[in-house]
Amino acid sequence: MNRDIPGYYYDGEKRKYFKIEDGKTAPAQAQWSAETVKRRQAEKLQDEAQRASLARHAGRIKRARVLSDALTGGFLVREMGLPLAETPVVCWAQGLREKGDISLWPTSPPSIGAVTLMYIGNRDVRTGLGVAYGVLNSDYLASAYIPRDDDDEINYRDAVAKRGYVNFAAAHEAIHAPQLSSITYHEQSQKILLTSRRPTRKAGIVFFSPRQSDFDDDTPPALLLGETGPIVHVTVPTPSPTDQVVHTCAPGLAASNVTAVVGTDLGLLTLHNDRLRRLTPMNDRPHQKYIPVSGEVNSLDFLTADVVLCAGRSSQIHLVDLRAPWHEWTYLSHSRPAVTHVRSLGDGNQVLAAGPHSTMCIYDIRFAARRVSKVPPPPSSGKSTTNRWDIKPLESRRPRPEDKNGTLPVVTFPGYRNEAHRFGIGLDVQSEYGVVCAAHDDGSVAMYSLRDGSRLRAGLVDKMAAKPGTVIKSLMFQTLPGDTHPSLFVGEGMRIKKYSFGVKTWKRTRGGGGDGWGDCWEE
Repeated sequence: MNRDIPGYYYDGEKRKYFKIEDGKTAPAQAQWSAETVKRRQAEKLQDEAQRASLARHAGRIKRARVLSDALTGGFLVREMGLPLAETPVVCWAQGLREKGDISLWPTSPPSIGAVTLMYIGNRDVRTGLGVAYGVLNSDYLASAYIPRDDDDEINYRDAVAKRGYVNFAAAHEAIHAPQLSSITYHEQSQKILLTSRRPTRKAGIVFFSPRQSDFDDDTPPALLLGETGPIVHVTVPTPSPTDQVVHTCAPGLAASNVTAVVGTDLGLLTLHNDRLRRLTPMNDRPHQKYIPVSGEVNSLDFLTADVVLCAGRSSQIHLVDLRAPWHEWTYLSHSRPAVTHVRSLGDGNQVLAAGPHSTMCIYDIRFAARRVSKVPPPPSSGKSTTNRWDIKPLESRRPRPEDKNGTLPVVTFPGYRNEAHRFGIGLDVQSEYGVVCAAHDDGSVAMYSLRDGSRLRAGLVDKMAAKPGTVIKSLMFQTLPGDTHPSLFVGEGMRIKKYSFGVKTWKRTRGGGGDGWGDCWEE
């Protein structure tokens, strides 16, 4: 700190002392003129007095506690003319209540496993019945209807009384596909898509179309569960001498030219016209070249109809353009290695990425530092043509130091907790409401705002907890036919629980498939 010398002014930019002069003799706009020095000292004293006043009054004026309540506080904020921000979403999250559950394996003891995968269907607008597909311990697939009463409770007793002609018992699908890794639904072709993590020399995908009702009236359900149509298993050979596993699958959008994109430990596959083909070329000489998305793929999602988000063991989130050759694909750099989940947020620009080391953040591809692979040089006549592309390494499989600063997130989630789980931990996004629900590694489930990354109070969802030493492996938002708001479905143990916006009601059923009825007050 420079010493204050009476009669002199110290210029920090020029790092020199100047003698304070009268304004008549000092140069124009001089910082050391007497008038300028006096004005600056007065402003400094005024600022110090203002800061001291703020420090004295700090804590005397407190925010009213009523404003912290989502509903009442939001009403008062609106009356004051202030923006509501996400008050409606906060009210919806705080009002989530348990609305019953679905038991797909009612005769099995509850200690033998948990629901690892699920899909909730909502296309039966004729009868209003939802459909639940669940996978137990990654091996056994079952399905059941989701009937609801006037209080939005899952109520099998009421459903049997109203629709006695419908078999509400859980149906076990006759599909032999061990170590299932994903279950999705393609709306345009009406196919259930299944992938398996079982090592094999022929990577593939299993799909079937649930049998549709032939009746014209509004009595039977649109889908006849348990009456699975032809089961189709399509494969593609693996050129490498090692086995291949399939980790995930993303169904195509309505405007996509492909039925699905499949992620394996050796790159990407595409399903089109019931045929599989390899999207990324095989990296048969990994020590001499690099091919994007030629390694393990953990998560996929469609950003647009022709661009797929792809993430895996590395920190790179690839933007795979199905219309462009592989060497023109771009990628973002996540802050940590390995990405467990990647999701598009619906606007075609923002991407959510989550993974180990408790990292979850949102990137905007419009402002991200993206890198494009260079066009591979054509092979010369004097070189061996064993390597088809003859490419030198464009980048290492391990992220480079500069990649860590290549993409800055626009939103971070400091409350997210997942230190080590790469597979089998639940997460889903509700883009319309601006929330993400994620399972934590301590067995709990949390809901976060996509706007600022803060954790939202989520009613009874916050009280959910898996068994000690386990995590919630499956989560899904879905709006059932006739509902105004989406519901959260959670695979908790061997049951799929439904959490919806509502009030305290009297439960009339405790189990799916028409078993285990009981009565209790919902907290």
